[in-house]
Amino acid sequence: MSLAALNTAAAANEGRVLTVLHPTERTPLVGQNGKPVTITLLGQDSDIFIKAENAARARAMEHLSEGGKFSPAASDLQACEALARCTLDWSNIPKGWIDGTDDETPAKHSHETAVALYQNPGVKWLRDQTDKFIATRSNFLKASPKT
Repeated sequence: MSLAALNTAAAANEGRVLTVLHPTERTPLVGQNGKPVTITLLGQDSDIFIKAENAARARAMEHLSEGGKFSPAASDLQACEALARCTLDWSNIPKGWIDGTDDETPAKHSHETAVALYQNPGVKWLRDQTDKFIATRSNFLKASPKT
């Protein structure tokens, strides 16, 4: 095995596709078109994720050093913003997951819609899946050749 193959940064910067699973059945979800619900995500070792995390820490430290108080809501928004920055694209995400309605129409991806998606408490399970996917480095490693 090549130790150089353990570098996750390149794949983390390219992004990988998460197939969204049902929150309890753990089966792949499909959209109205019969195709999988997917999200293309950058990994935790990507330049964008690292920059977003560092910026969030710097803002929090500055706020606290100026006498501000910790705000769970502000912290949650920053986490959603960082996750949205790592969301490159998606397919078959219904509008209802973004606006809290029953609308099954596929939503167009944008940074703003991604933030709204991750802030929606009705699909917190999806945010948990994306957080876990981004943090799982094996999603951003090449498979080892079979010997």
